Amino acid sequence: MKVEVITVGGEILCGLIADSNFAYLSRELSAIGAEVCWHATVRDNVADLVEASRTALARADLVIVTGGLGSTPDDITRKAMARVLSKELVLNDRVLDHLKKRMEQVGREFPPVMESQALIPRGAAIFFNPVGSAPAFAATSGNVRVWVLPGVPAELEAIAHAHLVPEVEGGLGDTRTASALLRTIGLPETVIAQKIGDLTASGCSISYLPKQCGVDVRLSSKGSDRGDARANIEACSREVKARLGDAVYCVGSATLEQVVHGIILAKGIKVAVAESCTGGMLSFMLMSEPGSSAYFERGVVAYSDESKRTILDVPSATLETFGAVSRQAAEAMAHGVRVGSRVGLGVSTTGIAGPDGERPGKPVGLVYIGLATPERTHSREVKLLGARHQVIYRACCLALDMIRKELGLTGPAPPGSVAP
Repeated sequence: MKVEVITVGGEILCGLIADSNFAYLSRELSAIGAEVCWHATVRDNVADLVEASRTALARADLVIVTGGLGSTPDDITRKAMARVLSKELVLNDRVLDHLKKRMEQVGREFPPVMESQALIPRGAAIFFNPVGSAPAFAATSGNVRVWVLPGVPAELEAIAHAHLVPEVEGGLGDTRTASALLRTIGLPETVIAQKIGDLTASGCSISYLPKQCGVDVRLSSKGSDRGDARANIEACSREVKARLGDAVYCVGSATLEQVVHGIILAKGIKVAVAESCTGGMLSFMLMSEPGSSAYFERGVVAYSDESKRTILDVPSATLETFGAVSRQAAEAMAHGVRVGSRVGLGVSTTGIAGPDGERPGKPVGLVYIGLATPERTHSREVKLLGARHQVIYRACCLALDMIRKELGLTGPAPPGSVAP
């Protein structure tokens, strides 16, 4: 089944917002075996949407249009799709009643302008919106199924999950596709490709998806039924994990923060952080998940040498001999915050995020990450490329990865993932 998604919205074309709806739809449909072949974005203009829709109808088996179903003048999707489907727009009493009751529930009067959301092409199937007002609708044009969904991400996802995806999956026929996502950190894309590229011979398609810090590996496989495809994917996933080792931190969509969160909770220890070049971002990433109060004791931003001495007990001799950006300073910071906080794990960052601050032997992008436990204190030197914010973010990700490896690679898997 070939799919085209059309996004309606001048705000996307202007770069004011990102099109998260397409990413969601493409991910969900690809996971069940549909082929998302085309994606178009059009401004809030009836003629443009009609043209894009007719182009899609000529080449796709399923056309999905998102956005433009509200009550403001730029919401033109109903009018355009009625023209494309050659259907009259009619006021649907069930939808109108639903809209009025929704306003009553929140203690507001029903605004007459909202009546436009009850205009539906005659004969179209209606799918009520569980988290918003504008409903979705679907119709058939020739042999092509057409779905029209609201543009608010939470509303689109709720309707797609409950209705669109099950309908598509039911119409896929015998051939099914299974897929898996393996998230990695610490290996460049080229190295990963060298290690696992030959697995395509086993019937697995491999996509490499570089991120700000790490590379996602997406595997997909087709089979005569879901069981065959799934068995091939599981075998391929095991081989990828064996070849990439501890660079794989998750099988699924969980973030590095979520994985580390689960591991720390499983270990039952408390953590304290001392940051210099990362300025508090590592602390934020560690406490961003619900329940982090169980382990996150404190975060200290000690930017100056004086603060490192007075708050973290970094010896003056260490700073004078080796400098604040050094392996010795990072280890002293991690040790100092751990002892001062009376916790099981202390983590530190110190470096030169740039664009200035370079000195002989210490280039922009040089970062030291320290780790201290009651048993040992150690550190890692990394040299990172990119703008200031990229160096800071990547340093934080590598610090999380050090925590993951220090505490062990297993822990409760977040929803939608499997711990390697």
